[in-house]
Amino acid sequence: MRNILLATTVVAGVAAFAGAASAQTATGFNVLGGGSSLAANLYNRTAQAIAGTTNVGTVALNGGLNTVGAIAGSTQGELGYQADGSGSGQKAFIQQTLSTHTLYNGLNTALPGNGLVAFGASDAYLTSDQVACWSGTTANCTAAGYATPTTAPSVAGGNIIQIPAFGTAVAVAHTNQYSKPIKLNDDDLCGIFSGKITDWSNVSAGSAKDRAGQAGTISVVVRSDGSGTSFLFTQHLAKVCTSTNTASGVTFVATKTFASVFPSSTLPSNFTGASGSTAVADALLTGTNLVSYLTPDFTSIAPVGLSHFQKLATLGGVSVSTLVAGKTDAQLIALALTSPYQYIKYASVYNTTEGKYYYPNTGSTTKALSNPGATDYAPGYPTTKVNAQDATKWIPSIAQPAKGYPIVGYTALLFPTCYANSSVANYVKSFLTQLYNSGNKTNLTAEGFVGVPSGYSKTIKSVFVQGTSVYALNINNSTVCNSTGLTGTHAGL
Repeated sequence: MRNILLATTVVAGVAAFAGAASAQTATGFNVLGGGSSLAANLYNRTAQAIAGTTNVGTVALNGGLNTVGAIAGSTQGELGYQADGSGSGQKAFIQQTLSTHTLYNGLNTALPGNGLVAFGASDAYLTSDQVACWSGTTANCTAAGYATPTTAPSVAGGNIIQIPAFGTAVAVAHTNQYSKPIKLNDDDLCGIFSGKITDWSNVSAGSAKDRAGQAGTISVVVRSDGSGTSFLFTQHLAKVCTSTNTASGVTFVATKTFASVFPSSTLPSNFTGASGSTAVADALLTGTNLVSYLTPDFTSIAPVGLSHFQKLATLGGVSVSTLVAGKTDAQLIALALTSPYQYIKYASVYNTTEGKYYYPNTGSTTKALSNPGATDYAPGYPTTKVNAQDATKWIPSIAQPAKGYPIVGYTALLFPTCYANSSVANYVKSFLTQLYNSGNKTNLTAEGFVGVPSGYSKTIKSVFVQGTSVYALNINNSTVCNSTGLTGTHAGL
């Protein structure tokens, strides 16, 4: 009954979701970017909420509301987002190379803004080398794996902004057909994902009664792209994996490229790689005894919602508007109840510090993010101007929480301080305001995410949107930026 009620509530929203591209006002500017596949649906939802009050429409470039060609050929304002992984989101933004997002290739000169990457999205946090590369420092660009820009983006864009957007769990997903729920502890996670444990009978979590009859050769699916989900997962493994519980030659570090933890970056024979969350979920459905890590939007954490239709459309290779065209309310409800991932199961994971098992859900995620471990980085928001100007200081790193589901983290948004186009700057500020408003909780919950704590989000809005702090870091601050009507030193990107 609950699923039917949830399905009913989204039927009216499907038409708006599918038809948003037709309800736009001509503006002559676009807000383009991308990165995190985890965040894509939430950002579309957030954009939908403000589409009626701004001069920009909403568009999902890979599989939802419109196409790249429609953006290039239109004078209407568009929010463009390519969900091609956190690594791409970081690189495209820091290097200001829109073509890093492959769906934009060849379209730079056709797009208002001439190739501006207005924002980036990543579930992995910027390193100090990446931040320094924004300022054009060759050694840091090389260390980050980037080319040194001819002109550093900081010259026009000013300070780089990196802020937490929302909190999330990373679920351990599997298709083991054992009749009882699977439990995993840190030794099991380290063993399975290093290749040391290759059969379910060797898992140690739970009682002997819990594990009786649990067997089968394990096949592991990991992300092959530069993935923030991999980063959040491996930052936990880096805390809890040792030479005792991990395969020889494997040392876990927090990384976007999972294969890099193995010698010569070669996956074990029982591992396969898949690019993107959807590809991982699809790979899990190809057999039994597979295991991987997935974000909440692919789990039972997230109720039936608009993103569910997006997944069905993506799997079918059609747009959402095509998927729902001509269907009655009853047919839409039936479609909502058709889960492409209903056979994927999720393990409960042991919080070693607390001594309890948790399934990944919004309650256990909130509990974890509210209880950082002794070695986690969670100082609260910066309280000095020097720290506030440091993009690495705004994101808490909760890799081994003292309570709650143990594999959690925050996903980040990246912006410049200065935009040359004031319309882009105003849209970005509207987007952030909506994202952090308490009314956005419904959208967060629909994806299985949790919001940034209210005190933190109020500070973010004060510093970066409203300009009511003393830090002069708000977007298009008049004393820092010198686009139209402003008197600062940075012309804006």
